[in-house]
Amino acid sequence: MRMVVSLAALLVVAGIIAWIYSAVELPRDTAAIHALDDAHRQAEHIAGVDASGMRVSESITLEAETFGQPARGLIVKSVAAGGPMASTYGLESGDKIIRVRDADDSELSEDQVYSAWQRRQAIVVERDGRELTLEPAKN
Repeated sequence: MRMVVSLAALLVVAGIIAWIYSAVELPRDTAAIHALDDAHRQAEHIAGVDASGMRVSESITLEAETFGQPARGLIVKSVAAGGPMASTYGLESGDKIIRVRDADDSELSEDQVYSAWQRRQAIVVERDGRELTLEPAKN
């Protein structure tokens, strides 16, 4: 009988320890896991990778419009449906990227466009003869 009471007491103490752990330690562990997930997403974005794992540089094909001069814009030759550039800016084939907002560079490069995605900056395009400022979508 004494052994049964001792076993029951041991189980009660183990239950109390488990309850304290779940009330105190578990929420702290869960918060740490969420913070780690957020940091991972931010690091991927900085590296130019969207949530699906696609690199921004692989989601679009650009060609410089030069006509024997420095590049006056970048023509979107193709854009991956659902890729970072399509989902963030709504870019379409045939768009001409003429600048990254707040940048007054005379020559636009692909790296500047990729950097705009990473920094969540607007880009300015010509589409169907109109100049449009494309703000990044909230993801």
